[in-house]
Amino acid sequence: RKRSGASGWRSGRPESSSRRAMERVPGPTAGNRRKRVFSVVFMPTLACNAACEYCFQNKTGSQMSNPVLHRFLDGLLQYCQEENIRGIKIFWQGGDVLTLSPERASAILQIIQQRTASTGIIVNHHIQTNLLGYHQGWTRILKDNFKDKISSSLDYPNLYRRAPGIGVDDYFERWLQKKTEI
Repeated sequence: RKRSGASGWRSGRPESSSRRAMERVPGPTAGNRRKRVFSVVFMPTLACNAACEYCFQNKTGSQMSNPVLHRFLDGLLQYCQEENIRGIKIFWQGGDVLTLSPERASAILQIIQQRTASTGIIVNHHIQTNLLGYHQGWTRILKDNFKDKISSSLDYPNLYRRAPGIGVDDYFERWLQKKTEI
């Protein structure tokens, strides 16, 4: 690559300002080459057990099939190889991830691990959930794969979050109950 002055690095193709910034910022590795990490939002399901008024998702209940997962990983790993990405942060969202069965989530995690094992890419998983689908079957999966860290949110005062058959007050109580079960 050639240095192209104030516009950043030139590789023969257009580059976004965030990419230029990522490549120019010195990092802690030898030779001032930054260890690059790519973050991706991963939606293995569009199913959701809530009925929030503001939600824009088309909750079809569909889940990502293995062939689609492999195509996703093909593209992701190719991009990481081309761009010298050394780490991936996978943010599991959806619908709601906990509508998957723990067995399906484990199968997806295993496929991701198998596909990335020989690449040298470090993968970290993060999860965003409404907690309503949490049960003990998720405990080991969350501990082993998500470092026992779960992202969730609750609006207070809760004016818009609800689930089928329960109103905003009951939603709040159910969320608090699930939070203490984890």
